[in-house]
Amino acid sequence: MFRIRKHGKHNKGFSLLEVLIAVAITAVIATLIAAFVSSGTGYFRKQSNSIDLQNMLQETSNKITDSLMEATSIEIKEQGGNLWIYTGDFEETEPKVKPKLILWLRSAGEIYVMDYEISDTGSVDEGYCMAKYVKDFKIELDPKCENPDTHKWEQPLMFNVSISLENRDEERSDSKTTTLRNKIELLEINGVEYELK
Repeated sequence: MFRIRKHGKHNKGFSLLEVLIAVAITAVIATLIAAFVSSGTGYFRKQSNSIDLQNMLQETSNKITDSLMEATSIEIKEQGGNLWIYTGDFEETEPKVKPKLILWLRSAGEIYVMDYEISDTGSVDEGYCMAKYVKDFKIELDPKCENPDTHKWEQPLMFNVSISLENRDEERSDSKTTTLRNKIELLEINGVEYELK
């Protein structure tokens, strides 16, 4: 036989109003926690991106500086909308130092530094990509090297190199003046051969 249990007068449970208030408080706390976690994640991503850009910039700048300092000849040219920099003669049988090709693919925003010559950008090896997100890359012969009387360029030559990277609204830049170690036998910029002393 079943018995019906009588509950005490004070055991009514929760009213609808109490449940709604509890749900509202829980929702507010959950929103605050989500906002805090989201803010922290965003800050972490921003800092991580900033550090990655700085490291990439430093590595690329150092590699380009090293390549220029060891150059035996310099040829800079615009080709197919890209910037090509040769730091030696690849056809030379026994070069003093291994020549490098520095290539800025403007459309892709990438800089490559490689120790072999290529005929077109389609044959670039992905493994040699030094930097992505390249906003700007400039290399200019330092005007202090030009003798105002003879209009000849005196060695050792110096180049001003500036690189700017940008990713996710974060930008990093680096500018250096690089002095070449070797005597340069040939200096050609955009088809113009410079007279060296």
